Parts: sequence; structure tokens; C-alpha cells
Amino acid sequence: MASTDGSSPNTGAPGAINWAERRRVAPSTIELWKSNVTALQDCGVDSCQMRYALIDGKQSFVFTFNQAVPSGRLGLTFPATYPENYVNEGWTKLIMTLDATVEKEMLVHIRGRYERDNVPIDIDVEFLRTIRGGRGVGKDTVSTTDARNNQTDHTSLEGLIEEMNVDGNRKYCRKTDNLRDMSVEGFVAIITRYLKDVAIRRRAM
Repeated sequence: MASTDGSSPNTGAPGAINWAERRRVAPSTIELWKSNVTALQDCGVDSCQMRYALIDGKQSFVFTFNQAVPSGRLGLTFPATYPENYVNEGWTKLIMTLDATVEKEMLVHIRGRYERDNVPIDIDVEFLRTIRGGRGVGKDTVSTTDARNNQTDHTSLEGLIEEMNVDGNRKYCRKTDNLRDMSVEGFVAIITRYLKDVAIRRRAM
């Protein structure tokens, strides 16, 4: 069952007025999962997929329930989105999908196209947050493809978080950031910085 009736998920963080401020107060992936599990239980379903798309500056949002009919208010929480920032940064297409289940896992899928200096880069990110002890990360992949020649590179969110500049400072994030406690908003910010770096490095090719 899909909903496009204008219903909006919660985005939390009252008082957040811009992207940087939102990052400081955005829920971690575990907090996001907990919030959505409560909402799923309240409306009597086991899972939900929330899909946000920004394509050529136009937004859409869809809830999908797997052969289930939720009851009552849909109090689901989706990461905050900043379409103007995304477009200004170089995203021509950005699709974020959140699959939350009461079975102790949440899949974040981010894909799209980023373009800077006439270098189009396709991105595909999958991050599976599990709530079963251990690292709590079931999957962490980041793939970029230069759309001009189909050359693909692979890394991970954890790799991007840990990558350093020559001066010893983190290259794409703050020194206190870590994979387990970061928000999806934080992931998008890191990915955007990484894509900018990739495009700059590849523009002479």
C-alpha cells in the first residue's frame, strides 16, 4: 500500500533552521529506528518503506506498506531534507529510501547523480543498521560511477568518516563523528563532500 495523499512524516528537531543546525540535533540511526518502530506498532504494521525523491528540483514522498493497512495516524519519522541545499551543492537527482521494520533493522539507501564542473557522478549507498548487538551495522557500501566512462569506485561510510587529510584532520566530517552514532543527515553531508572531491579529482580525465 502506498500513500501519496500529502501526509508528512515527522522530521523532529524543533528550532532547527538550517542544514548545519539540523545536523547538530538530528537523531542517530538507532534513535531513528526506535522512533519508527514505536510508530509502526502504534498503527499496527510491521514495516514501512519511506521514499523521498528530488529530481530536477522537484520533490516527491511516498509511504509503502507491504500488503498491510495501517490504522490511525502515521507518526513516522524521516530524516530532514534540504532540497535547495542539495541542488546548490550539485545534486541533480537524489533518492533516499528508509526501510524500517520492527524486526530490529533499518536499511538506508541513498542514490542519485551529482554533477560539478561537467563531471557527472552516480552514487549508490546502502547502510543497514541492525539492533542485535555487536557493531550494529549489517551493511555499509558506497559506490560511485563516473557517468562519462562508467568507471566505478567502492568505499564505505566508515571509510569516508575515517579518511584523513595530510594535516591529520578528518577529510569529510568532524573529528567526533562515528558510524554508529551518526544521523542520516550527517551521512548525506559526508557523501556530498566526498562527491565534490571525486568530481574535482576527475574533471581533468
